[in-house]
Amino acid sequence: MHPPEIHPQNLAHGFEGRRLDDPQFKRFAETQLQRRFVEWPPAAWDLDLLLTAAIYYRPALDIDRARLQLARASIVTAGARPNPVFNVVPQFTTNAAAGVSPWLLTPTIDLPIEVPGKRGSRIDRARYLTDASRQDLSAAIGRLRGRILEVALSYEGLRQRALLSNRKRDLAARLARELEVRMTAGAASQTDVLTAESQAAEATLAWERAREAVEQSCHDLAQLLGVPASALAQVTIAVRPLSWPPSEQVDRRSLRRLALTHRTDLLARLAEYHASCAALREQLIRRYPDLHVGPGYEFDQGANRWALGFSVELPVFNRNEGPIAEAEARRVEAAARFRTLQAQVISEVDRALAEAKRLKDQARIAHRLAGLRKTLEENARAGFAAGAIGRPELLTAEIQAVEAALADEVAEMAAALAVAKLEAVTQSPLPRDVHRGAAPESKSQRPL
Repeated sequence: MHPPEIHPQNLAHGFEGRRLDDPQFKRFAETQLQRRFVEWPPAAWDLDLLLTAAIYYRPALDIDRARLQLARASIVTAGARPNPVFNVVPQFTTNAAAGVSPWLLTPTIDLPIEVPGKRGSRIDRARYLTDASRQDLSAAIGRLRGRILEVALSYEGLRQRALLSNRKRDLAARLARELEVRMTAGAASQTDVLTAESQAAEATLAWERAREAVEQSCHDLAQLLGVPASALAQVTIAVRPLSWPPSEQVDRRSLRRLALTHRTDLLARLAEYHASCAALREQLIRRYPDLHVGPGYEFDQGANRWALGFSVELPVFNRNEGPIAEAEARRVEAAARFRTLQAQVISEVDRALAEAKRLKDQARIAHRLAGLRKTLEENARAGFAAGAIGRPELLTAEIQAVEAALADEVAEMAAALAVAKLEAVTQSPLPRDVHRGAAPESKSQRPL
């Protein structure tokens, strides 16, 4: 078997050629998502389709896939039975008697017979480690899904903010020009004009930063998918914020239970604990030596002799105490790792839930402020139409309404990202109403 050669220049060329309208990727997506795509590429890309693209293109997942492949191969290795050993020692007698063959042949076969339970313990350990690798791959995909959701939501929020920043920039520029006209007529001071111009400059700078943030977010999303940023120019991102709203009635214990029964990294550490238990059983069995059966034949100068030998290691100087102690220490370590991660998960759930509630309250206040500013803008329009106020006052009210809308957009996006983080912490879709007893149980996790 000859391993393929790696050429960096070819890899770079291949990366630049990745496209989301690739027909091979279409077939992969249809197989993964179990649905047909009449239009390709689709007009709108949801979270599942983006995650499928990342699974197809992202090279980092190949490391976890290779580890899983290695773990599966270890099951074959663990189940292999020891091969017999064939020995033959030919000898030649230089002073053999007349008429007697000078050759002496002694072929023997060593048939090892393992202690019952040793091979089964090896297979159990390999299977648990394979399950841990499988769960680690699922955890990597889950983390990738959460990151894609976060970046996609940020991308959409930044686009909306860029649009609002552009409107604020236009309004601030119009206000500065209006005040310049008034200053020429003696109805406004130079300080008013300079203040308006500085605000217009700040609005322009904010708009430029918003555009830069949108572009950077696009590059971040492309990096997560494993494609060049140019590939996203042909698709429309349609990832919507999660609809589950944190409220005061949310039961913290149900969310903890949801996380503790669905976190794949926890399930992986649990599988590693069971693998350490199987390794300990194997070392305990090794206190009893294997039996070696050796049937043999000897041709001694014309005489045929058959033999059947038995050999066994004598556990005189040690009874595998060292490896047993090491295996026990690894078992204790695996249990401690599981419990440590368990405590960390509980802390992450509590922190994410508290942050979601706090940001949801802030978003509610920001939304109310945006509504009030919108009402003031409408009143200013009515006053301008009636001649009660001038255009600068109307533009000021419009700018304040846009600023409130910007603050509302920032708060709403922060709340949406907090809910997405809460789902990422539990690594399970959040139920619509999380109350006591609402979290489903997983049958794959057992207590230590």
